[in-house]
Amino acid sequence: MNWKTFVKPDAKRVLLAVILFAMFSYFAQDIFPMGDVIFYGFPLSFYTIFTMPTIEPTAWQTEISYTGFLIDLAVWYAIACIMTFVFEKPSKTAARGRKK
Repeated sequence: MNWKTFVKPDAKRVLLAVILFAMFSYFAQDIFPMGDVIFYGFPLSFYTIFTMPTIEPTAWQTEISYTGFLIDLAVWYAIACIMTFVFEKPSKTAARGRKK
C-alpha cells in the first residue's frame, strides 16, 4: 500500500475522524481555579473561554485558533487512517497476489 491510498478519504475514515475529533475536543478541557479558563480541543486547544471575575457575573470572552483547529483535524484524520489500516481485513484481490 502506498501513501496515496493510505490517506485517500473514504466514508469510514472521515466518519471516524469526525467522531474522534468531536469526542476528544469536547472532553479534553482544563479548568484553572484562577479566572476560570476553559480550553477545548486536543492535542491543541482551538477554542478558549475566559470568564472574568467582574461586577457582572456573566462576563466571558471567547477565542478561536484556526491553526489549532486545522492541526487537530489533521491529527485525528491521520489517526483514523492508521486505525482503518490496522483493523481493515485484506481484500480478496490482495490475497490472490501473495505467494504461499
